[in-house]
Parts: sequence; C-alpha cells; structure tokens
Amino acid sequence: SIAWSVNEKFGRIVAVNELENNDLLVVTLFNNYKIKASTGDIVWKEANSEEAKKLGNMGAFGALMQDVAANLTEDVDFNMLFFKQPGQDVFYLASEQESQSSMTSSTGEPTIMYTNNYSAYNLSDGSLVWPAPLEVKGKLSQVAFLENGMLVMPDDGNRTKINLFDYKTQEGKWGKKGRGIAIKGGIYDYMDSGNGILLVSHTTNNDFLNFLDPVNGIITFDKPVKVEGSVVGIVPLANSILYITTSSINILDQNTGT
Repeated sequence: SIAWSVNEKFGRIVAVNELENNDLLVVTLFNNYKIKASTGDIVWKEANSEEAKKLGNMGAFGALMQDVAANLTEDVDFNMLFFKQPGQDVFYLASEQESQSSMTSSTGEPTIMYTNNYSAYNLSDGSLVWPAPLEVKGKLSQVAFLENGMLVMPDDGNRTKINLFDYKTQEGKWGKKGRGIAIKGGIYDYMDSGNGILLVSHTTNNDFLNFLDPVNGIITFDKPVKVEGSVVGIVPLANSILYITTSSINILDQNTGT
C-alpha cells in the first residue's frame, strides 16, 4: 500500500538520495527538495542554480521553458553524483558536461572535451553556498573531503590535474598559481592510507600508482609506478599497501614507490 504521496510537479527527476534523520534529497532538473521520508512533507524546495532561480521567477513563461527543457532532455542520461561533506551541514552535486573541441584527433574525428562542475548547498535550507559552480577540466571521477579543502581528482587523460579547493572561496590551493598538480593519466580510484593518499590512474595503454602528501600538496614518488592490468582492489597494511589488479597482486612501499 502507498504510505503517502506528494502533490508536486517535480519535472525531470535526476537523482534521489537518502539523508540522515529519515529525510530524502530529491534532485530535479531545476530544483532540489528535502522531503520527510516518513510523511512525504516537503521541508524545503530551492532552485539548484541561479539560472533555475531566474526561470522560477518568470511565472508562467518560466514554467513553460522548464517544461520544454524537461521534454528535450527526457532521453538524455545525466552523469551526476551526490556528496555529503562529513561533519558539515553541506552537500554537493557534481555533474559532467561534454563538448566538441575545435581540434581533431589522429583519426580525424572531433575531440571530445569534458568538464565536471560542483555546486555546494546548505542542507538546512537548500541555499547555494557558492554563487556559481566550481568547474574542473576532465570527466567526473573521485572527490575526497579533507580538513582544509575539497580534493577533486578528475579523469582527464594525459591532461589530468588534481587540486584542493577552499570550501568557502573555491580557490585552488595547489600548484603554480593554484592551478593544480599534474598527474600521469586520469584518476579512477584512490585510497587514504592515513598518512597519504594513493592515486590510481590510467592512460590509453597503462595504469599507474602515485602517492599524494595532502598536507604539503606534493607527489612523493619520483615517478609513477606502472602496474599490469587495472586496479580492482586496494588494502592498507602496516607500512605498505596491497594492491590487486586484473592480472597480478603486489605490495607497494608507500614511502619509496617500490
């Protein structure tokens, strides 16, 4: 039997996430909702971008434009992830966009470029923390919440840069002029070992391991560790890291990279 129903025109629902205190976060194309899972009561409804807020203030015309957009994107898949910052009343929505570059590949095909955008919201009322999303080059991949910032680890092939972004200002903290640290290959997995972060990346032909000192924002290995196959498991040991790939198993000395 149906416990409750919500009389609300949601439009295109992109994601639903379970929160603490028996609440649900519903992400739609234009609005975010916090809903009591036990009763169906809407705790708050807020536009999830400044553009959506402007459409919402345009009355019937704005509603019409939202309906048109929802219909046009009905068959479009969205790569969107939800993150909750531990210990803080803030959540993040990350989305991936692709566009064609003016450059062509070696096969003559247009080069596809990716960006991943991060929007931050206050969980108490749904309001935006940042006036505009944080934009990072590359495919949407890994994010870690550190004490002094949000570590974004995208998958941008051989162009990948990781960076630590300030929670309040979005300012990049690592690399020359805060533009990040270059990594060989795109990040597809990571593990925080307590005294550093193991980064797992891949290029077209190979996979690599790197070790990040997140306090000083530096890579500690002299060169990336090339591994056979793709990494499918990582296990922290006392002073080393056990890693399992699709073709081998080995132990990595996290201090020397051997």
